[in-house]
Amino acid sequence: MSDNHITLSALLDLLTPAEHLFVIHRLGPHECEAVAEGTTEELRETRCVELCGENAVERLTIEESGYPWDTTPVLIITIGEKVVEK
Repeated sequence: MSDNHITLSALLDLLTPAEHLFVIHRLGPHECEAVAEGTTEELRETRCVELCGENAVERLTIEESGYPWDTTPVLIITIGEKVVEK
C-alpha cells in the first residue's frame, strides 16, 4: 500500500462487522457507480473486496436517513483507482 493512500480492504479492517456501508467507485470527474451496500460483514462476503479491495479510498462521508424511524448512520466510501506499489 502506498504511504499516501488507504485501500478499501484496509479501511474495512478498521470497521466493526455491523457498520452500515455504501461504496461508490469514482470512474471519472463526473461519473460514478454504486459498487455495494450493506454491513462490513456482508461486503466481505461479496466480491466487492476481491475486486475493489486494493482501490484507494478518496472520501468518507457519514449520512443518516431522513426518515424518523430509521436514523442508522451510513458510512459512504468513495473509492478511486487501484493503489500501485512503488
